[in-house]
Amino acid sequence: MTERERETIKLQANYANGLALVAAGAGGFAPMIALGSKLHPVWLIAGLSIFVAGMWLSSSLHKHAMQILQKLPN
Repeated sequence: MTERERETIKLQANYANGLALVAAGAGGFAPMIALGSKLHPVWLIAGLSIFVAGMWLSSSLHKHAMQILQKLPN
């Protein structure tokens, strides 16, 4: 495997991890804080649901990045 191929794999994994961070922040924590501050049970449940979905997406993207890195030779 050439150095270029290895660096391409690393960049792909880095990009997926970046998306995972965005999903955690924008899709997880921000809606939870915004909707949770309304102090109404419906908004709290909506905020929690969006938080769980954002964290799930973030975790999935991170696992995908780890799979990409498995392509690298030892």
